[in-house]
Amino acid sequence: ASNSGATSGAANVINIVNSTVSGNTAGQNGGGIAVEQPAASGSVTLNLNFATVANNTANADNTGAEGGGGIFRSTAGSVNLKNSAVADNSVGTGGTGPDILGTVNSQDYNHIESLAGATITGTTTNNSTGPPLLGPLAYNGGSTHTHLPQAGSPLINAIPSGTNDCGTTVTTDQRGFPRPADGACEKGSVETSAGVSFAMVSGRLLTPAGRMISNAIVTLQGPGVNLTAQTGHFGTYRFVGVPTGQTYTLTVSDGKRFSFTPSSRQIVVNADVANEDFTSDNNMAIER
Repeated sequence: ASNSGATSGAANVINIVNSTVSGNTAGQNGGGIAVEQPAASGSVTLNLNFATVANNTANADNTGAEGGGGIFRSTAGSVNLKNSAVADNSVGTGGTGPDILGTVNSQDYNHIESLAGATITGTTTNNSTGPPLLGPLAYNGGSTHTHLPQAGSPLINAIPSGTNDCGTTVTTDQRGFPRPADGACEKGSVETSAGVSFAMVSGRLLTPAGRMISNAIVTLQGPGVNLTAQTGHFGTYRFVGVPTGQTYTLTVSDGKRFSFTPSSRQIVVNADVANEDFTSDNNMAIER
């Protein structure tokens, strides 16, 4: 799966910013990303900035120059890597380049776990290698999953504020959280912040008679968070991994079946929040 904070592109140019590419598999080249053939109107340029490419696999099978578990670039096109982490990728037996196979252009402050099979050009002064100490792909706030750097990770606080887009051109991470979080930016798609914890928000939707309302939509919105849940058979909903210390807006919507007054409320999340129930105005479905 690919989890993206923001992507954009013009003709033959693909920009991947504040995004995670994780858990993908290719039969031969480029488990996460492959730049192989020029487009009909010219070569493709791929720009990665504050991206994380991790946990991808290229299943090379000894039939040629195959691999690039994270990124594969043939002689076609170009790849620019900036403020990004390419790590924890792999290749099959006989494969080359667990993280990168081919030539990529570094625009500095990258972390590439293994340079085997890779040719790195450009600015490499503040690049790093070795184990990235990334957590598993998980919900760490925001609306998409990320690999959160763990304590001691070389990605943490590696880019000084005001340097190489940190806090200037790029002011948030994939989740929409401020970048930098602690005075300097992390390499990759997600910031860490000392003291941040996560909680669960849950509740039920009921009619005045106590009937459970299923298949209704509940949203939770706040700083860096825009989540949606659908109520289950027992009228319940749940949001996990909600950053604490923030004020959020809960909103319920049920189309033309039931109405709610008010349909939204603000809640402060400092720990797990339960019993955030909504009661509809009516017991029966509204006439269509």
